[in-house]
Amino acid sequence: MWPFPALWNTICFILSIKVFPLVWHARVFYSMLFRWRLNKTPIPPSTLKTLTIFQPTIWKSSTPLGELDFLGHKSNATYLTDFDAARVYHLSSILRVGLHKWSNGQSGLLALLPVLGGVECSFRRSIKPGQRYDIVTRIVGWDQKWCFVVSHFVKEGVFRPRAFSDQGKGLKVKKEVRDGNGDLEKGNSGESESDGDGKDAVLAVVMGKMVFKNGRKTIPPAEVLSDCGLVPAIEEGASFGSRTVGKPVDDAGAGDGSEPRVNAIDQQMVIAKAIEERRLRGLEIAQSINSLDEGVPFDLNEDVAFSKF
Repeated sequence: MWPFPALWNTICFILSIKVFPLVWHARVFYSMLFRWRLNKTPIPPSTLKTLTIFQPTIWKSSTPLGELDFLGHKSNATYLTDFDAARVYHLSSILRVGLHKWSNGQSGLLALLPVLGGVECSFRRSIKPGQRYDIVTRIVGWDQKWCFVVSHFVKEGVFRPRAFSDQGKGLKVKKEVRDGNGDLEKGNSGESESDGDGKDAVLAVVMGKMVFKNGRKTIPPAEVLSDCGLVPAIEEGASFGSRTVGKPVDDAGAGDGSEPRVNAIDQQMVIAKAIEERRLRGLEIAQSINSLDEGVPFDLNEDVAFSKF
């Protein structure tokens, strides 16, 4: 045991390998290797109580000396490198089934490549030197071209889900969640209800929009997510993203407070309807990042500039 923990923490803070050359690449490739290429376990299916596609992942990080700006806080630019690492971890985890299908069905390891097309970042609270934090990442919605991902930078340990649906080594998963009966939509934020909605714990929010590429061809997100087993494949009925779903069924319960009594097909319909409703809510949130493409014009013919570095 190190006799001087404060001194040891200081040494680790100064010599943190996080900012060393190629360490970021190693962290990203680690996620791709162990969460995607070597992970053959199926994706936990969505249930009437929890939608797998919108479940978050948690990526832990900290602020070493090499990431500080002249004010002694985490530099603004470094939020995006953390976001990239957390995003790759999330996609390698939740899209692995579809990525396997595409890479096995076509030549090339990256037959399907999620390409980042834009980001928007909001800084809520400064991250102090040496501070540890969690990056909670999830898919929030998609349209016929773009898939939108949001990462919340939060104080370490404040977001504590009751369970993890994708059981991994060292993670304790409740039996009801493994069996598909658990409700992960209501997690434990680490704060009591009287502490508010958790906004005080959020340090920053980053939203990114991605496009799925197969070579030069753009693949609709709904097709990719269906291949991943995250969106029910329903053939006829109303519009569902760029896919289709059947007519929604009456999702009222049996009158005794229990969940709806539906057969397997009707259950998929209810799940598809719930996914569609949440997808549309996510698209409303994502409109701000789309406005950057058209809302700020650039004039190539402007005659006078102020200076040049």
